[in-house]
Amino acid sequence: MTRVKPGQRRRARAPKVRTGCQTFRRLKCDETRPSCVRCTSSGYSCDGYRVTTKSSSNPSPAPQLRWMMIHFFTEQTIQQLLMFFPDEFWSTRVLQLAYSEPCIWHALVALSTYHERYIDRSPGGDASFALRHYNLAINSLSGVRHDLSLIHLVSCVIFICVEILRGHMRSAIKLYTSGCRMMREIRPTISAGNHLFHLIVAFFNRLTLQISWIFGNSIDGLLEMSYAVPECQRSSPPEFTFQQLSEAREAIHDIALQWILDRPSDQEALCALVNCFGEWCRAFDAFQRKNSQLLASAANRRALTLLELQKRYLATHLCTVDSRGNDDESVWDEYSNQFNEMLDFAEALMQIYDSEATSNKRPRFHMDTGVIPILFAIITRCRDPFIRRRAIELMTWNPMQEGLWNSALVAKAAQRLMSLEEGAVIVGCSNDIPAAARVQGISVYAGDERHVVLRFSQPLGSWQELMNY
Repeated sequence: MTRVKPGQRRRARAPKVRTGCQTFRRLKCDETRPSCVRCTSSGYSCDGYRVTTKSSSNPSPAPQLRWMMIHFFTEQTIQQLLMFFPDEFWSTRVLQLAYSEPCIWHALVALSTYHERYIDRSPGGDASFALRHYNLAINSLSGVRHDLSLIHLVSCVIFICVEILRGHMRSAIKLYTSGCRMMREIRPTISAGNHLFHLIVAFFNRLTLQISWIFGNSIDGLLEMSYAVPECQRSSPPEFTFQQLSEAREAIHDIALQWILDRPSDQEALCALVNCFGEWCRAFDAFQRKNSQLLASAANRRALTLLELQKRYLATHLCTVDSRGNDDESVWDEYSNQFNEMLDFAEALMQIYDSEATSNKRPRFHMDTGVIPILFAIITRCRDPFIRRRAIELMTWNPMQEGLWNSALVAKAAQRLMSLEEGAVIVGCSNDIPAAARVQGISVYAGDERHVVLRFSQPLGSWQELMNY
């Protein structure tokens, strides 16, 4: 018989018994029912036995499914979120936080699940798994310490994306306004070099541009975000120098946001904004000349084409200032060539999409200010029937969700606008649409469950229409 050396004596291995009573959890229970002998002989009240169930030979699919969705996030969701520009927030930071913060982990599982359902075009399918993790993420936030308020902001960013994919525009905007207030409150406590906070502010700045484009300056959070937008100096324009395309993107967004929110009326402020944009164009062109070989990659071609499109759109808008009256829609009739050129860039962008996609009609989702708002602006401003129909064709090229801008909804609104202005008249050119028939403005009121209320304004009156998508 093999002898065991002193100090190496070990207990024989035996499986743990889990059917004993709840009173003596660490002592042997004889399992006599209804009360075990050990309890009754020792004077204890036996707490009875747990209800036991047979363990399944097949493990629960939930943990495996969670990891599958995290894998989907890294392989699919991040790829689409970085469609135009690199963003360390999505590519690195949220994944790092997910492994230490349960709320971020559950939020990413929910986001990737809703994203998969969006790509598969199954908005009416079973969303219980996604919704369960969304609720777990929200509930987990209650356990986050107050001094970790950046975690609340990161969660807010992800929650906004979730609500957008769910088609809940109103909820997404409520989260946006809450996030803006949160940033305003914690900004004094954040060090100047906090890179994560800078990435979050950049995300909200981009969303501010989208919201202001849709709703004007009627959303509370827009005022909260105004501190992040540098004002163009009236004395001398800033000297832009770009090291990468994302810097050019942030700069032109700031100029566009200042234009939309402030609508400079006095000549001095307007000249300052025009000079600021002119300086941006000079720096952007210089960047392209210096980095022509680097910009040949597919990713950079996407970003470059989008910026060229945005540059032309903003240039056209700045040119129309002081042209006749603010309510004179005929001023846009003179810019058909510029609108056609914008559509050329939009079409080039769509062709780049298709050359890279495994499926030409695959839905796309990202949070940048993309091509949809510019296509819609062209349709609302330009009355040329051929340009309008070309813009709608591009808008319906692929299903797209560009932040708050949904291609299906916008195309539906654009077609309704066109039918209102053209009516039963055969339109051959812009001049065929009289001033009284032209829509002077469209106001949007956000709803949930994939619907919005649109308010159309014409010289003879205004009215509202409910629109689903």
